[in-house]
Amino acid sequence: MAQIVLDASIALKWFVDEADSDKARSLLEGSADLLAPDTIELEVIAVLIRNRKALLSYGVTAEDAVEELAATGLRLFPFSLLVADAVKLAIAHHAAFYDCMYLSLAERVGASLITADARFVRAFKGTRHAEHLTLLSD
Repeated sequence: MAQIVLDASIALKWFVDEADSDKARSLLEGSADLLAPDTIELEVIAVLIRNRKALLSYGVTAEDAVEELAATGLRLFPFSLLVADAVKLAIAHHAAFYDCMYLSLAERVGASLITADARFVRAFKGTRHAEHLTLLSD
């Protein structure tokens, strides 16, 4: 079975209608094994709480979204397994540490990281890490 690493930018699109939300939701319906660092829950919940008024406009509470996130079947990997490589990536490429957690996981398992974060993808363009990055909009 194919493995795909998803980041918080993808998970957030499951709960609101914005550009490429349909593509993000279709990943849940595919046959791939969906992976993420366990920090995805922290990131998604923080954004949902911060933007709960916008979320409510879609008829979803932050509490509902937390339950739905847990029910997606994402296979979560512990922070402790990924942190050392993520720190190295973040420092070497001047990239956000949280985002590098996902790339660290993708490289560790030999999977592709799908993200909606074009700036993050650009930060690794032309490097050996780029082969693990896929922009959702592509």
